[in-house]
Amino acid sequence: EEEWDQVLAASEKTFKKEKKANDKILSKGKKALAKMEKQLVGSFNDSEKKKQAELSASEFSGTLYASTEEILNYNQFDEETLMDYNAVESELLAVLENYSQEWNSMLQALVKVHMELAQIATPDEWKSVSKALKKVI
Repeated sequence: EEEWDQVLAASEKTFKKEKKANDKILSKGKKALAKMEKQLVGSFNDSEKKKQAELSASEFSGTLYASTEEILNYNQFDEETLMDYNAVESELLAVLENYSQEWNSMLQALVKVHMELAQIATPDEWKSVSKALKKVI
């Protein structure tokens, strides 16, 4: 029982350390996304365009944040599978599928925000829009 308690204590310590690191990543990410949203909205002078940009940017940021959070959560739980000498192909593919779905979600969100903002931006406005998007991808 003492050995089990030591294993649990070590496991809890590792989990807390990873959670702290993940929280730091998410905090920095949230700040970067807020800055990007502000830059995207600021790319437009017209109030109607600003409203559209704000909606598109907010949805994009939400998707990026949620997917990043999911990837970090997968990382904690799937690392053992990826490092397991005895892992079978189906287990490894399941882990990779989880990551792939989140990355795909982020890329689809990028395409969507690109198309939405390109429809309302002038070529001059697009320079600022693309600069803001480039900072988060």
